[in-house]
Amino acid sequence: MVAKVTIIAGCILLLLFLSCHREDNWPNEKCSLTNLEIETGKCTSSSTYDLTLNFKYHNAGNKFFNVYARNNKLIGTFKLADLPLTIKDFKRSGNEYDFIKIVINEHPDCFVVAEFKPPVCEEGECKIAELKTTVGACNADGTYHLLIDFKHQDAGNQFFNVFVRNDKLIGTYKLADLPLTIKDFKRSGNVYDFIKIAINDKPGCFVVAEFKPPACKEESCAITDLKTDVGECTSDSTYNLKINFEHHHAGNDYFDVFIRNNIRIGTYKLKDLPLTIKNFKVSGKDFDYLRICINDKADCCKAIEFKTPGCK
Repeated sequence: MVAKVTIIAGCILLLLFLSCHREDNWPNEKCSLTNLEIETGKCTSSSTYDLTLNFKYHNAGNKFFNVYARNNKLIGTFKLADLPLTIKDFKRSGNEYDFIKIVINEHPDCFVVAEFKPPVCEEGECKIAELKTTVGACNADGTYHLLIDFKHQDAGNQFFNVFVRNDKLIGTYKLADLPLTIKDFKRSGNVYDFIKIAINDKPGCFVVAEFKPPACKEESCAITDLKTDVGECTSDSTYNLKINFEHHHAGNDYFDVFIRNNIRIGTYKLKDLPLTIKNFKVSGKDFDYLRICINDKADCCKAIEFKTPGCK
């Protein structure tokens, strides 16, 4: 009986000892990063290269980490599970040594830094090759769809310019959007149309092509069903006049309104039809007169005469 009590008492003392030892001496483990390894890879341009990094982490308390360059410039947030990690197109700082700082996400005091020598990246020669042009459907105004695509190397720019003859710029587009369709490419009027592709800010990096355009005919502009609705008089010589008409293949967003003697009284938007012209002036004749023309298309017009109201 005494032996059993002794054993039980001994166990109790041991538990108390372990408990006290745990409370007094258990280490307060903090987040830490160690063994940071940096490996520079191939150049991806004259100012960028691939950068592979790896490190050990303890008690991170987060699944993510942030990567900064100098001046605390954040370049990305990544998963710890993805280590070792390759950062594509890491930008050179321009200094003899580049700099990187690794910080556990939401733990700004848990970080590690490193300086390292970047690779020597020389700018390659900009090249454009394999320019392809594919003509597509015609539009009502005589223009057509033109699909363009090409290969590029060491462009050093995200944009390219498209020119037609006489170095006339028709647009600037993103290389990332290739292949690209220009939906309103204008016919030159020659047997062959012409295009020139040049990398933006690099006029010496270009390629040209000639190609046969589709047989597109511009459909004739027409104004039909012109109607006038005489409204109330606003003075003894003016009244409100409502006009409306149908238009086909206008090729313009605006129309002009003329009275007798080719006097233009206003330019309006087609989308605003039907339109009320306020304070329209009485001509002094039994019938007033209007002529509607699509803006910039003097041959696409329609005229009408209508009874003048008796404004007194």
